[in-house]
Amino acid sequence: MRKQPQFSAGKTKASVAWFLPVLLTAYSGAVAAQEETPPIFVDRVEVNVVNIEVFVTDKDGRPVAGLTEDDFEVFEDGNPVEITNFFTVEQPEVLEEIVETGELPERSIQSAGPKLLPADQRLNLVVYVDQFNLRPFNRNRVLESLEEFLENRIRSGDNVMLVSAYRGAEIVQPFTRDRQAVIDGLREMQKQSTYRQMDEARIRQTIRSMQIAAGQGRAKSARAYLRSYVQEAQANVRRSAMALRDSVRSLGGLPGRKAFLYVSEGLPQRPGDELYQQLQAIFGTAAGLQDAAGPGEDMNPSSEALAEDQTRLFGRVVREANAHQVTFYTFDATGSTGTSHLSAEAGGTLISGSGGRTAFDAVRQHNLQQPLIEMAETTGGRSVLNTFDFDDALDDVAANFDVFYSLGYSPPEGGDDEFHRIEVRLKNDSGLRVRHRTGYVDKRPEERIADRTVSTLVFDLEKNPLGVAIEFGRAEKQGRDKYHLPVLVRIPIRGVTLLPNGEHEEGRLKIFVAVKDDEGAISDLHTTDYPVRIPHASLDEARGKEIGHTLTLLVRGGLPKVAVGVWDELSGVDAFVHKQVRVGGNEGSG
Repeated sequence: MRKQPQFSAGKTKASVAWFLPVLLTAYSGAVAAQEETPPIFVDRVEVNVVNIEVFVTDKDGRPVAGLTEDDFEVFEDGNPVEITNFFTVEQPEVLEEIVETGELPERSIQSAGPKLLPADQRLNLVVYVDQFNLRPFNRNRVLESLEEFLENRIRSGDNVMLVSAYRGAEIVQPFTRDRQAVIDGLREMQKQSTYRQMDEARIRQTIRSMQIAAGQGRAKSARAYLRSYVQEAQANVRRSAMALRDSVRSLGGLPGRKAFLYVSEGLPQRPGDELYQQLQAIFGTAAGLQDAAGPGEDMNPSSEALAEDQTRLFGRVVREANAHQVTFYTFDATGSTGTSHLSAEAGGTLISGSGGRTAFDAVRQHNLQQPLIEMAETTGGRSVLNTFDFDDALDDVAANFDVFYSLGYSPPEGGDDEFHRIEVRLKNDSGLRVRHRTGYVDKRPEERIADRTVSTLVFDLEKNPLGVAIEFGRAEKQGRDKYHLPVLVRIPIRGVTLLPNGEHEEGRLKIFVAVKDDEGAISDLHTTDYPVRIPHASLDEARGKEIGHTLTLLVRGGLPKVAVGVWDELSGVDAFVHKQVRVGGNEGSG
């Protein structure tokens, strides 16, 4: 099986060491400092639009079409805001395919006459299969249902990406509209390893160990077995949640609508919650456990279980999703209720008290499903639970993609980097139900540029109105498989906005740099301010020159890729480019 690039924001394998900025082929006075001249001040209004996907259904859950802008009202933090953008999409059809350019097709919008779906309304669909929290037979059942669903999405012009997560998250198939590539990726994921069956074996072992210890009157030992499992489960759920969060974060700069179809058998909101209740049941009551433990020992399973709550951890995932306008559709691959999560062979280890296997399963199911529900509801999506009919569930999800309303407004604060609550209402109380994300983070312009730089690195996006170029020098070995890689960022001065300030023309740039090695690890994003000051008398000469920003990356040998984002603060124009280079062996640009 070929190794795929991985999402990884927490593990850094590339660091940045700076040389002095120079103008290699540029006018040497472009960044000359003039302390006696006050810095230029420009009051530039940053126009940012918050787009909300709104789904309206009747009492039977059927999508409702035909509403207009006048039917809606929007509130941010309880205050009404004016709707400035409105689209309604009803069963869109592909009008034109531009295969040779790699662009998505335009799609019809059945509202106020024929229109073309704008780029910011096209769908990017991520199918994220959490192998670590799945069992093979449940996973394969969902993936088989996904084949036809994704084939239809591709026909509709959507971009599809497949991600498989075990210890980390790896891209099995980058965004594509190639039907066969998606099917091949789904079948490849069916062959990969899963972990949930091993986790459940650990639970069975823990229950049995607790029962043996209880039979010997060793309450402290029973609790120790439980704590050992809980600590392992905590580490696993944090790893899973952070991989999920980092994958969502990488979508931040991706234009268009973003839907995240998350397939797992749930994530524990309180790792070991069902085992804490089992421990109490083994000893009869909490008081019985305390008596068995002896004086001076504090044994309270209920309070310990509450202390394991991971709501804040999953809140980080939701925050990233709402910050980047990603909608979650969560699938519990376990299927219908009624069968024990621990299978028949666990029967000998589960006691009959407190409801026995049924009570244990009920607690475990609630514990695993609650994060799925929260991630979907707070981002405006749907959770699919307790069903084996995944084909029907996917049809319902497709209706969400194809019949919806998009409402846009300009945020009152304008880049305060804070979370704001959103509420959308229908003006007439018609008994219809409205669903949408609960809020968003109003990111500063710098944060949006940073997000787009990382997305450029992950998804090979490119936008370059400033004419930015990247060049590499010869890498120098620094140790075992580590190299210093010189990088030059070239920016033509003719594209930089300059304003008069005293005897100079002045501009302000921000440069963002990140690197990904060929194992998929992504460095921390490095940002630098780059002031530009040119004497009036030299302006014509400088227009034909370039700014050169030099830096050195510490990278592993292989094929690292560098992404650069440049933001012209005065004009608001941004540019994003990326380039790959071979380091070690026969070096040269990729």
